[in-house]
Amino acid sequence: MNAILELLERKNQFLNEFFDLNEREIVHFQQSNFDQLDYFYQARESLLEIIHHIDEKIDELQVALGEYSPTDDEKVSLKKSLTTKDNFVHKILSQDLVILQCIDDEKSSIIRELQEVQKNKKGISAYKSPTFHKTLDEEV
Repeated sequence: MNAILELLERKNQFLNEFFDLNEREIVHFQQSNFDQLDYFYQARESLLEIIHHIDEKIDELQVALGEYSPTDDEKVSLKKSLTTKDNFVHKILSQDLVILQCIDDEKSSIIRELQEVQKNKKGISAYKSPTFHKTLDEEV
């Protein structure tokens, strides 16, 4: 049971790293700075892989324990670890909503800029002077 408790604690440490990574990048995203987006994505994926691996180890240990009945102290520790995990998961989900909103806002901004550029191109082309090459060729 101690191994499971240690793995749960380790998992919570990685969830905390995930949370901190999100917090740092949200500041950049809110300033429309997406320069580190690839690094951010890769770091998140790496952390998720580690967390998944820890979950697999916990599952293996639970199967190995079989009908083991935890002590009262172990139950308290389990409950504390699981509550911490749940809190991190809820915070991370909230962060993901903020991140998605930042990305959506940036996407909308880029679309508006592109539409403005297209509109300006049409306006500029209206002032373009006509070419007289065909008329000059006919006169010659």
